[in-house]
Amino acid sequence: MSSLALAFVLVAMMQATPPPVAAAQQAQPPKLIYAGSSTAYVSADNLFGAVAVLMNDGTVRSVANRVELFAANGLEYAGGDTRPAIPELEPGAWHAVRCSMTPSRSDSALVLGAVSKQDGALPAYVVQPVHHLEADPGPEAQRVPTAPGGRVRGKRAYAETANLRVSVETTVAGVPLLLVACRTKSGWRRAGAVAPLASVLSAEPGQEPWWEVLKVDEVSVSAAPDSVVLSVAGSVGLRWRATATITLRSGRTAAEVGLRLSPLKRVHCRAVRLAPYCAGDRSFGSAVSETLQPVAGVRGGVGAVRWGEITTGVAVDTASAPAQWLPTVVPAVPGLDYVPIAFEWASAPGVATLMAGSQLEFRVRLFAMPGSADVQDALRHAPAAPPSEPPAPQPTILLPDPAPATSSGR
Repeated sequence: MSSLALAFVLVAMMQATPPPVAAAQQAQPPKLIYAGSSTAYVSADNLFGAVAVLMNDGTVRSVANRVELFAANGLEYAGGDTRPAIPELEPGAWHAVRCSMTPSRSDSALVLGAVSKQDGALPAYVVQPVHHLEADPGPEAQRVPTAPGGRVRGKRAYAETANLRVSVETTVAGVPLLLVACRTKSGWRRAGAVAPLASVLSAEPGQEPWWEVLKVDEVSVSAAPDSVVLSVAGSVGLRWRATATITLRSGRTAAEVGLRLSPLKRVHCRAVRLAPYCAGDRSFGSAVSETLQPVAGVRGGVGAVRWGEITTGVAVDTASAPAQWLPTVVPAVPGLDYVPIAFEWASAPGVATLMAGSQLEFRVRLFAMPGSADVQDALRHAPAAPPSEPPAPQPTILLPDPAPATSSGR
């Protein structure tokens, strides 16, 4: 090679850009994903477990840090370490910390929080209300109904058949909860709870959306020879009227839960949750023998657990949902005294613009199957596959958003 050619080669090598080297991810503290009660609800002034859950959602081992549980409203510390140290966690691992608290009064509104702290970094907070019942619902009555029926006592009610019983309990904040029980060979047995009954992620134009829960105005029960319907009418924030119905039918081990929403003004709606299920709450807890991990698709979804002879869970079918609204699985929080199973509907374009007086309707099925031999029995409640795949639906044309307001408030 000539000296001139060699010089050109050396210049080219000097000017060549070296391949980029991926920087190693810096270790971070685990993410605080939950703070609240370890159970679906708290009763009267009873002792309960306050829990904070942290998870390493990174790709490298997290750094050690510290978390602090605190009573934001209506709670008193009763025992345990409220400022525990959090160890280093492998990617995908989680860690739960607990202490004991009690409501300061049986009718107080409860708010619990946690803060994750690391030297030199901004603290991360999670603060949320705790569902609080003024009176303990007590154990399931062992009577066996001869026909579908129910009863209303103010904002408490129940509906039952010979196989299934669903009770509505209203918190001190006016939020309706559901208690689900099934009849086994040894009598009635609690299968789980729903807390809250429904919630909506929405906002008016110019606002950032936030979650609000259904609050009850009136509860009613209507019975027929082969079915009973429990209705909960109320509102979601200041923007929605809502009615939820729970239908039980003779010979069935599932309750059909429907939700009808109607905005009172023009709103942007991003997501809706209906009947998030706390399987095993006040019953077998999180100690299950089999799990059917929740999955969701264009037809719907199903998720369930089995404990002993009971298989219980939730199923959704998109045939009842508005066009372009598809269900997804809500990530379950580990470390609680129950197994969370929940689905969320979201508008396929990302946000739905709804006018006052329009309607949205959703349905899920809560099932509790005694005598079950396998958790796969839950697939009986899964949405049926169509004979052939339908053509892709045309996108819904939504109203354009107005120019954002200069200021807004909640």
